[in-house]
Amino acid sequence: MFLSSWMLPGPHPSFIERAANICAIHILNERTAIETEHRMKGELLEEILRQPRQDFYVTNKLSYLGYNLNKPHYVFVFQLQNQHIMNEGDDSLSNARNLIADILKKQTTHAEEHILVSNQFVQVHALIPEDLLVKRKLTITQYGNELLGEIRSQIPSLQLFIGISNLCQDINSFHQGFKQANKAIEIAQIKRQKQRVILFSELGHISILLDARNPKELENYANGVLGPVFDYDTQNSTELLKTLYFYLSNECNLHKTARKMNLSIGGMRYRLTRLKDLFGIDLMNSSTRSEVQLSLDIYIAFGKTSFAK
Repeated sequence: MFLSSWMLPGPHPSFIERAANICAIHILNERTAIETEHRMKGELLEEILRQPRQDFYVTNKLSYLGYNLNKPHYVFVFQLQNQHIMNEGDDSLSNARNLIADILKKQTTHAEEHILVSNQFVQVHALIPEDLLVKRKLTITQYGNELLGEIRSQIPSLQLFIGISNLCQDINSFHQGFKQANKAIEIAQIKRQKQRVILFSELGHISILLDARNPKELENYANGVLGPVFDYDTQNSTELLKTLYFYLSNECNLHKTARKMNLSIGGMRYRLTRLKDLFGIDLMNSSTRSEVQLSLDIYIAFGKTSFAK
């Protein structure tokens, strides 16, 4: 005699409870593994950002995780400003940081590019590959504003600065990029800027004022402005740096400078055109003149070059 299906004995409640416990443990293990991986990546990123030089071990470990950090990247620093979020404690801070991290990770999925992210109290740090911007056909400013808009749409009250470094070419330049992104935020705060996405490249010579007592920072700044010109002069036995020096010393008077350097007017115009075409130094721009003058003064003070008047 056959039993109807409703008469068949069902699973014992203890089996159901055991199965539920096994599933819960499996989910917990998966979550723990994911959290451990994110924490490890964050720790590696912090090491990269805070150490001037990286050994092969760090580079190799990141390559196994799918990160090629010897391609150009930007360093992003997200600075949380809200005093009431800080006063509310760890939960509010954690939620804001996690939101930023989640938005950045979503970018990874869409663009198929790996983004390293770490959380540090009132900051979130990230390495943004240049390839991501190329794929999305965005400038670095557009991308920063897009991120800011998305974050604000979810936490409208959040006050946030985003500092962005110059383009870093390899893993050993991220430490300098990290300092640049933080400096951009610091200067924006001092100047009480309303602009919330700040590029270090747009700060000009004011960027070194915070490190005026640090000779290495001064030298790095001067090299950033005039290093390519210095190298070109050395390799080609030209006098473009000297031309800059005398042109600025003579208040950008073409005729006075030509006489001082025993050049024709045509020769002076040619040199100024070369400076603009080869190195982007446009002396018609007042900010450029200030940066070049300051860099020349640093070179002379450090004995890197000299010019007889």
